[in-house]
Amino acid sequence: MSNPISRRLRSITGVPEMLPAGFRTRSEQLPYASPPRWMTWIWIAAAILTAVVLCGTLLGPMDESVLASGVVRPADYALVFPEVGGAVAEVSASPGTHVKAGQILVRLETLDLDQERTTLDAGVSQAQADEAIAAAQLAATREAPLGPDLQFQATSVAHQEQVLVLRRDLLKRMEGLGESNNISLLELTRERLNVQAANLDLERSRQAAVLLGGGYARAQVAAAEARQRAAAAHVTALTARRALLDRELAQREVRAPADGLVVSRAVRYPGEKVELGTALFKLAYGTGTRLRLYASEDRVNRIKPGMTVRFRTRSDPDRLTPMSFGTVEEVALDRDLSKEDTERADRRGSYAVDVAVGADVANLPLGAEVDAEIVLGVRPFWHLLLFKKDPAKN
Repeated sequence: MSNPISRRLRSITGVPEMLPAGFRTRSEQLPYASPPRWMTWIWIAAAILTAVVLCGTLLGPMDESVLASGVVRPADYALVFPEVGGAVAEVSASPGTHVKAGQILVRLETLDLDQERTTLDAGVSQAQADEAIAAAQLAATREAPLGPDLQFQATSVAHQEQVLVLRRDLLKRMEGLGESNNISLLELTRERLNVQAANLDLERSRQAAVLLGGGYARAQVAAAEARQRAAAAHVTALTARRALLDRELAQREVRAPADGLVVSRAVRYPGEKVELGTALFKLAYGTGTRLRLYASEDRVNRIKPGMTVRFRTRSDPDRLTPMSFGTVEEVALDRDLSKEDTERADRRGSYAVDVAVGADVANLPLGAEVDAEIVLGVRPFWHLLLFKKDPAKN
Protein backbone atom coordinates (compact mmCIF):
# COMPACT_ATOMS: atom_id res chain seq x y z
CA MET A 1 0.00 0.00 0.00
CA SER A 2 1.16 3.49 -0.71
CA ASN A 3 -0.01 6.82 0.40
CA PRO A 4 -1.54 9.38 -1.98
CA ILE A 5 1.62 11.54 -2.10
CA SER A 6 3.81 8.67 -3.31
CA ARG A 7 1.21 7.76 -5.90
CA ARG A 8 1.19 11.35 -7.14
CA LEU A 9 4.98 11.37 -7.48
CA ARG A 10 4.96 8.12 -9.37
CA SER A 11 2.33 9.46 -11.73
CA ILE A 12 4.46 12.54 -12.44
CA THR A 13 7.72 10.68 -12.93
CA GLY A 14 6.18 7.76 -14.78
CA VAL A 15 7.57 5.24 -12.35
CA PRO A 16 5.28 2.28 -11.89
CA GLU A 17 3.64 1.92 -8.56
CA MET A 18 5.08 -1.47 -7.97
CA LEU A 19 8.71 -1.86 -9.00
CA PRO A 20 10.60 -5.03 -8.86
CA ALA A 21 13.23 -5.48 -6.23
CA GLY A 22 16.61 -3.97 -7.19
CA PHE A 23 15.16 -1.70 -9.91
CA ARG A 24 17.16 1.55 -10.62
CA THR A 25 15.93 4.53 -12.66
CA ARG A 26 18.22 5.75 -15.40
CA SER A 27 19.48 9.39 -15.31
CA GLU A 28 17.76 10.33 -18.52
CA GLN A 29 14.53 9.19 -16.98
CA LEU A 30 14.94 11.64 -14.04
CA PRO A 31 12.95 14.91 -14.17
CA TYR A 32 14.76 17.94 -15.72
CA ALA A 33 13.93 21.56 -14.56
CA SER A 34 14.74 24.27 -17.18
CA PRO A 35 15.08 27.97 -15.98
CA PRO A 36 12.84 30.66 -17.41
CA ARG A 37 14.13 32.42 -20.53
CA TRP A 38 14.04 35.93 -18.96
CA MET A 39 16.56 34.84 -16.34
CA THR A 40 18.99 33.81 -19.05
CA TRP A 41 18.76 37.24 -20.69
CA ILE A 42 19.39 38.93 -17.34
CA TRP A 43 22.61 36.98 -16.89
CA ILE A 44 23.76 37.87 -20.42
CA ALA A 45 22.99 41.58 -19.88
CA ALA A 46 24.82 41.60 -16.54
CA ALA A 47 27.89 40.02 -18.13
CA ILE A 48 27.89 42.59 -20.97
CA LEU A 49 27.43 45.50 -18.51
CA THR A 50 30.26 44.22 -16.33
CA ALA A 51 32.55 43.99 -19.35
CA VAL A 52 31.65 47.54 -20.47
CA VAL A 53 32.19 49.01 -16.98
CA LEU A 54 35.48 47.19 -16.60
CA CYS A 55 36.72 48.39 -19.99
CA GLY A 56 35.55 51.95 -19.27
CA THR A 57 37.32 51.95 -15.94
CA LEU A 58 40.57 50.53 -17.27
CA LEU A 59 40.64 52.60 -20.44
CA GLY A 60 39.06 55.79 -19.09
CA PRO A 61 41.17 58.81 -18.06
CA MET A 62 42.02 59.32 -14.39
CA ASP A 63 43.84 62.10 -12.56
CA GLU A 64 47.22 61.26 -11.11
CA SER A 65 47.57 63.39 -8.00
CA VAL A 66 49.77 63.93 -4.98
CA LEU A 67 48.16 64.47 -1.59
CA ALA A 68 49.45 67.37 0.48
CA SER A 69 48.31 69.31 3.51
CA GLY A 70 48.88 72.98 4.16
CA VAL A 71 47.58 76.28 5.44
CA VAL A 72 45.86 79.33 4.01
CA ARG A 73 48.15 82.35 3.69
CA PRO A 74 47.56 85.92 2.52
CA ALA A 75 48.99 87.30 -0.69
CA ASP A 76 51.89 88.83 1.23
CA TYR A 77 53.13 89.68 4.72
CA ALA A 78 54.65 92.84 6.15
CA LEU A 79 56.58 93.12 9.40
CA VAL A 80 56.07 96.45 11.17
CA PHE A 81 59.19 97.80 12.92
CA PRO A 82 59.52 100.89 15.14
CA GLU A 83 61.83 103.66 14.00
CA VAL A 84 63.05 104.30 17.54
CA GLY A 85 63.06 102.43 20.81
CA GLY A 86 61.20 103.36 23.95
CA ALA A 87 58.40 102.49 26.33
CA VAL A 88 54.93 101.68 25.00
CA ALA A 89 52.29 104.26 25.87
CA GLU A 90 49.31 102.80 23.98
CA VAL A 91 48.56 99.68 21.90
CA SER A 92 45.80 100.37 19.37
CA ALA A 93 45.62 97.12 17.36
CA SER A 94 45.23 93.47 18.24
CA PRO A 95 45.44 90.24 16.18
CA GLY A 96 42.47 89.88 13.88
CA THR A 97 41.99 93.64 13.48
CA HIS A 98 41.66 95.08 9.98
CA VAL A 99 43.73 98.26 9.70
CA LYS A 100 44.08 101.01 7.11
CA ALA A 101 47.30 102.41 5.72
CA GLY A 102 48.66 105.07 8.09
CA GLN A 103 46.56 103.92 11.05
CA ILE A 104 48.40 104.14 14.37
CA LEU A 105 49.16 100.72 15.81
CA VAL A 106 51.37 101.67 18.79
CA ARG A 107 52.32 104.92 20.51
CA LEU A 108 55.57 105.25 22.44
CA GLU A 109 56.14 107.57 25.40
CA THR A 110 56.71 111.22 24.33
CA LEU A 111 56.71 113.12 27.65
CA ASP A 112 60.21 114.57 27.25
CA LEU A 113 59.57 115.53 23.62
CA ASP A 114 56.23 117.15 24.47
CA GLN A 115 57.92 119.42 27.02
CA GLU A 116 60.60 120.42 24.54
CA ARG A 117 57.91 121.03 21.92
CA THR A 118 56.11 123.46 24.23
CA THR A 119 59.35 125.36 24.89
CA LEU A 120 60.12 125.52 21.18
CA ASP A 121 56.65 126.84 20.36
CA ALA A 122 57.22 129.77 22.75
CA GLY A 123 60.70 130.36 21.33
CA VAL A 124 59.44 130.36 17.74
CA SER A 125 56.70 132.86 18.61
CA GLN A 126 59.22 135.22 20.25
CA ALA A 127 61.66 134.85 17.36
CA GLN A 128 58.92 135.62 14.83
CA ALA A 129 58.02 138.76 16.80
CA ASP A 130 61.71 139.83 16.83
CA GLU A 131 61.91 139.22 13.10
CA ALA A 132 58.85 141.41 12.52
CA ILE A 133 60.43 144.21 14.60
CA ALA A 134 63.73 143.90 12.71
CA ALA A 135 61.88 144.02 9.39
CA ALA A 136 60.05 147.18 10.46
CA GLN A 137 63.30 148.77 11.60
CA LEU A 138 64.93 147.89 8.30
CA ALA A 139 62.10 149.52 6.37
CA ALA A 140 62.39 152.65 8.55
CA THR A 141 66.18 152.74 8.16
CA ARG A 142 65.94 152.47 4.37
CA GLU A 143 63.50 155.36 4.38
CA ALA A 144 65.45 157.48 6.93
CA PRO A 145 68.93 156.03 7.56
CA LEU A 146 70.00 159.04 9.76
CA GLY A 147 66.98 159.21 11.97
CA PRO A 148 64.03 161.60 11.69
CA ASP A 149 65.85 164.76 12.89
CA LEU A 150 69.01 164.39 10.84
CA GLN A 151 66.99 163.16 7.87
CA PHE A 152 64.93 166.36 7.98
CA GLN A 153 68.02 168.51 8.30
CA ALA A 154 69.74 166.73 5.40
CA THR A 155 66.79 167.46 3.13
CA SER A 156 66.43 171.15 4.22
CA VAL A 157 69.82 172.56 3.12
CA ALA A 158 68.28 174.82 0.49
CA HIS A 159 65.71 176.11 2.93
CA GLN A 160 68.36 176.84 5.55
CA GLU A 161 70.40 178.76 2.97
CA GLN A 162 67.40 180.94 2.15
CA VAL A 163 66.75 181.53 5.85
CA LEU A 164 70.39 182.53 6.37
CA VAL A 165 70.28 184.97 3.45
CA LEU A 166 67.12 186.55 4.78
CA ARG A 167 68.55 186.81 8.30
CA ARG A 168 71.72 188.51 7.04
CA ASP A 169 69.77 190.97 4.95
CA LEU A 170 67.59 191.77 7.93
CA LEU A 171 70.67 192.23 10.11
CA LYS A 172 72.17 194.72 7.64
CA ARG A 173 69.04 196.83 7.61
CA MET A 174 68.82 196.75 11.37
CA GLU A 175 72.46 197.81 11.65
CA GLY A 176 71.69 200.74 9.33
CA LEU A 177 68.81 201.76 11.51
CA GLY A 178 71.01 201.42 14.61
CA GLU A 179 73.39 204.10 13.36
CA SER A 180 70.48 206.52 13.26
CA ASN A 181 69.39 205.40 16.73
CA ASN A 182 66.05 204.16 15.40
CA ILE A 183 66.46 200.61 16.87
CA SER A 184 67.59 199.42 20.23
CA LEU A 185 70.84 197.61 20.90
CA LEU A 186 68.91 194.66 22.38
CA GLU A 187 67.00 194.04 19.19
CA LEU A 188 70.16 194.34 17.15
CA THR A 189 71.94 191.85 19.41
CA ARG A 190 69.02 189.40 19.18
CA GLU A 191 69.10 189.50 15.40
CA ARG A 192 72.83 188.90 15.29
CA LEU A 193 72.26 185.78 17.43
CA ASN A 194 69.53 184.66 15.04
CA VAL A 195 71.96 184.95 12.13
CA GLN A 196 74.51 182.85 13.97
CA ALA A 197 71.86 180.24 14.78
CA ALA A 198 70.74 180.13 11.14
CA ASN A 199 74.35 179.70 10.11
CA LEU A 200 74.75 176.81 12.55
CA ASP A 201 71.53 175.15 11.30
CA LEU A 202 72.76 175.45 7.73
CA GLU A 203 76.07 173.91 8.73
CA ARG A 204 74.30 170.97 10.44
CA SER A 205 72.06 170.47 7.42
CA ARG A 206 75.05 170.38 5.12
CA GLN A 207 76.80 167.84 7.33
CA ALA A 208 73.64 165.72 7.52
CA ALA A 209 73.39 165.84 3.72
CA VAL A 210 77.00 164.66 3.51
CA LEU A 211 76.20 161.78 5.89
CA LEU A 212 73.04 160.90 3.94
CA GLY A 213 74.91 160.67 0.68
CA GLY A 214 77.99 158.95 2.14
CA GLY A 215 78.86 155.60 3.69
CA TYR A 216 77.26 156.26 7.05
CA ALA A 217 73.73 155.90 5.69
CA ARG A 218 74.67 152.74 3.79
CA ALA A 219 76.25 151.37 6.94
CA GLN A 220 73.07 152.04 8.89
CA VAL A 221 71.00 150.26 6.25
CA ALA A 222 73.47 147.35 6.18
CA ALA A 223 73.33 147.05 9.96
CA ALA A 224 69.53 147.01 9.89
CA GLU A 225 69.58 144.36 7.16
CA ALA A 226 72.02 142.28 9.22
CA ARG A 227 69.73 142.48 12.25
CA GLN A 228 66.78 141.44 10.11
CA ARG A 229 68.71 138.49 8.63
CA ALA A 230 69.84 137.41 12.08
CA ALA A 231 66.25 137.47 13.34
CA ALA A 232 65.09 135.51 10.28
CA ALA A 233 67.90 132.97 10.75
CA HIS A 234 66.90 132.53 14.37
CA VAL A 235 63.32 131.86 13.32
CA THR A 236 64.52 129.40 10.68
CA ALA A 237 66.72 127.56 13.17
CA LEU A 238 63.93 127.26 15.72
CA THR A 239 61.44 126.20 13.04
CA ALA A 240 63.86 123.56 11.78
CA ARG A 241 64.38 122.30 15.30
CA ARG A 242 60.63 122.13 15.79
CA ALA A 243 60.23 120.24 12.49
CA LEU A 244 62.92 117.81 13.63
CA LEU A 245 61.13 117.43 16.93
CA ASP A 246 57.86 116.79 15.10
CA ARG A 247 59.69 114.12 13.12
CA GLU A 248 60.87 112.54 16.35
CA LEU A 249 57.32 112.66 17.69
CA ALA A 250 56.05 111.04 14.50
CA GLN A 251 58.65 108.29 14.92
CA ARG A 252 57.10 107.48 18.27
CA GLU A 253 53.89 106.55 16.40
CA VAL A 254 54.09 103.15 14.69
CA ARG A 255 51.68 103.16 11.75
CA ALA A 256 50.38 100.48 9.39
CA PRO A 257 52.29 100.52 6.07
CA ALA A 258 49.26 99.29 4.08
CA ASP A 259 45.69 98.10 4.39
CA GLY A 260 45.63 94.64 5.87
CA LEU A 261 44.91 92.29 8.74
CA VAL A 262 46.95 92.12 11.93
CA VAL A 263 48.08 88.49 12.21
CA SER A 264 50.21 88.75 15.34
CA ARG A 265 51.86 91.31 17.60
CA ALA A 266 54.88 91.37 19.90
CA VAL A 267 53.71 94.16 22.26
CA ARG A 268 51.01 93.44 24.81
CA TYR A 269 50.61 96.23 27.36
CA PRO A 270 51.59 99.90 28.02
CA GLY A 271 54.93 100.38 29.69
CA GLU A 272 56.58 97.50 27.87
CA LYS A 273 60.07 98.30 26.61
CA VAL A 274 60.53 98.23 22.82
CA GLU A 275 63.97 97.77 21.33
CA LEU A 276 64.95 99.18 17.96
CA GLY A 277 64.90 96.48 15.29
CA THR A 278 62.18 94.38 16.94
CA ALA A 279 59.17 93.54 14.75
CA LEU A 280 56.08 94.67 16.64
CA PHE A 281 53.36 93.44 14.26
CA LYS A 282 52.93 90.95 11.46
CA LEU A 283 50.50 92.36 8.90
CA ALA A 284 48.80 90.35 6.15
CA TYR A 285 48.00 92.47 3.12
CA GLY A 286 47.38 92.22 -0.60
CA THR A 287 44.43 90.99 -2.64
CA GLY A 288 43.61 87.31 -2.71
CA THR A 289 45.01 84.42 -0.73
CA ARG A 290 47.55 81.68 -1.20
CA LEU A 291 48.09 78.16 0.01
CA ARG A 292 51.34 76.93 1.47
CA LEU A 293 51.29 73.16 0.94
CA TYR A 294 53.85 70.72 2.30
CA ALA A 295 54.52 67.82 -0.03
CA SER A 296 56.51 64.72 0.85
CA GLU A 297 59.53 63.53 -1.10
CA ASP A 298 57.47 61.07 -3.12
CA ARG A 299 57.01 62.46 -6.65
CA VAL A 300 57.78 66.02 -5.51
CA ASN A 301 60.15 66.33 -8.47
CA ARG A 302 57.11 66.06 -10.76
CA ILE A 303 55.28 69.00 -9.19
CA LYS A 304 55.65 71.96 -11.56
CA PRO A 305 54.29 75.52 -11.64
CA GLY A 306 50.99 75.75 -13.45
CA MET A 307 49.57 72.45 -12.22
CA THR A 308 45.98 72.38 -10.97
CA VAL A 309 45.34 71.95 -7.25
CA ARG A 310 42.06 70.81 -5.68
CA PHE A 311 41.62 71.57 -2.01
CA ARG A 312 39.11 71.75 0.81
CA THR A 313 39.47 73.29 4.27
CA ARG A 314 39.40 71.00 7.28
CA SER A 315 36.68 73.15 8.82
CA ASP A 316 34.28 71.04 6.74
CA PRO A 317 34.79 67.59 8.31
CA ASP A 318 31.80 66.09 6.47
CA ARG A 319 33.24 67.09 3.08
CA LEU A 320 29.96 68.61 1.99
CA THR A 321 31.29 71.76 0.31
CA PRO A 322 32.61 71.40 -3.24
CA MET A 323 36.34 71.38 -3.87
CA SER A 324 38.07 74.68 -4.62
CA PHE A 325 40.79 75.07 -7.21
CA GLY A 326 44.16 76.77 -7.39
CA THR A 327 47.35 76.76 -9.43
CA VAL A 328 50.88 75.87 -8.36
CA GLU A 329 53.08 78.98 -8.40
CA GLU A 330 56.36 77.88 -6.89
CA VAL A 331 57.96 74.70 -5.59
CA ALA A 332 60.76 74.79 -3.02
CA LEU A 333 64.12 73.80 -4.49
CA ASP A 334 65.21 72.28 -1.19
CA ARG A 335 64.05 71.87 2.37
CA ASP A 336 65.52 75.13 3.66
CA LEU A 337 62.39 76.93 4.74
CA SER A 338 62.02 80.18 6.60
CA LYS A 339 61.51 80.28 10.36
CA GLU A 340 57.78 80.76 10.12
CA ASP A 341 57.49 77.49 8.15
CA THR A 342 59.68 75.39 10.43
CA GLU A 343 58.05 76.28 13.72
CA ARG A 344 55.82 73.22 13.55
CA ALA A 345 57.52 69.87 13.86
CA ASP A 346 55.31 68.21 11.25
CA ARG A 347 56.50 70.70 8.63
CA ARG A 348 60.17 69.83 8.96
CA GLY A 349 61.56 67.72 6.14
CA SER A 350 58.72 68.66 3.77
CA TYR A 351 58.91 70.54 0.51
CA ALA A 352 56.99 73.82 0.39
CA VAL A 353 54.62 74.42 -2.51
CA ASP A 354 52.99 77.84 -3.00
CA VAL A 355 49.56 77.78 -4.63
CA ALA A 356 47.63 80.74 -6.03
CA VAL A 357 43.91 80.53 -5.22
CA GLY A 358 41.43 81.44 -7.91
CA ALA A 359 39.59 84.75 -7.67
CA ASP A 360 36.23 82.98 -7.62
CA VAL A 361 37.03 81.23 -4.34
CA ALA A 362 35.33 82.78 -1.33
CA ASN A 363 37.41 84.38 1.38
CA LEU A 364 39.32 81.69 3.20
CA PRO A 365 40.20 82.13 6.89
CA LEU A 366 43.89 82.86 7.27
CA GLY A 367 45.77 80.05 8.93
CA ALA A 368 43.09 77.46 8.19
CA GLU A 369 44.31 73.90 7.56
CA VAL A 370 43.57 72.46 4.11
CA ASP A 371 43.79 69.06 2.47
CA ALA A 372 44.80 69.28 -1.17
CA GLU A 373 45.43 67.16 -4.24
CA ILE A 374 48.06 68.32 -6.72
CA VAL A 375 47.05 67.01 -10.15
CA LEU A 376 50.20 65.75 -11.87
CA GLY A 377 48.44 64.66 -15.05
CA VAL A 378 45.73 62.53 -16.64
CA ARG A 379 46.41 58.90 -17.66
CA PRO A 380 44.32 55.75 -18.28
CA PHE A 381 43.64 53.71 -15.18
CA TRP A 382 45.39 50.62 -16.52
CA HIS A 383 48.51 52.74 -17.04
CA LEU A 384 48.36 53.94 -13.45
CA LEU A 385 48.07 50.34 -12.26
CA LEU A 386 51.09 49.17 -14.24
CA PHE A 387 53.34 52.25 -14.05
CA LYS A 388 53.83 54.54 -11.08
CA LYS A 389 55.54 57.19 -13.18
CA ASP A 390 54.60 58.50 -16.58
CA PRO A 391 57.27 57.21 -19.01
CA ALA A 392 56.56 60.10 -21.38
CA LYS A 393 57.75 62.60 -18.73
CA ASN A 394 60.91 60.75 -17.71
